[in-house]
Amino acid sequence: PGGRWRGGRELTTGGGPQTVEEFQNPELTPDDFELAYFAAVDPTILSTSQLREVLARDPLHRQASTLIYAGGATPFSYLLLLFLGLPFVFRFDRSSARGGVAWGMLLALSYFVVDLVFRDLGGRGALSPFLGGWGALLLLGSFGFTLKRQF
Repeated sequence: PGGRWRGGRELTTGGGPQTVEEFQNPELTPDDFELAYFAAVDPTILSTSQLREVLARDPLHRQASTLIYAGGATPFSYLLLLFLGLPFVFRFDRSSARGGVAWGMLLALSYFVVDLVFRDLGGRGALSPFLGGWGALLLLGSFGFTLKRQF
């Protein structure tokens, strides 16, 4: 105790390096180490409460805040895709319903690609975390609103 550390071993002045058998700290638990590991390696697998805990410890963790905003936008994105895709399926003109389903699937695919790009840009710091989480929904929603006004 009180010595210098190198590679998980304490350097002592007397008998050489000794292996650390046990680390005790009443404030740290194994869950804290696991949370810190996944926050650094892959925060996408953490739950919202775990992401909030990461933000409480590190308020500048951009991926965690972007994922929290994206989690809040997820239910609205499903509604947006439903309302934008239904007119393609229920067209009663010369085009077939299969063509409408194909357009609806293309719309959903394009949404998820744009959402992936916005989340990545928000996590890297190129966009604010809010725009990283809600940007695809706002962009496609405004695009859909513009299309509906034209028809």
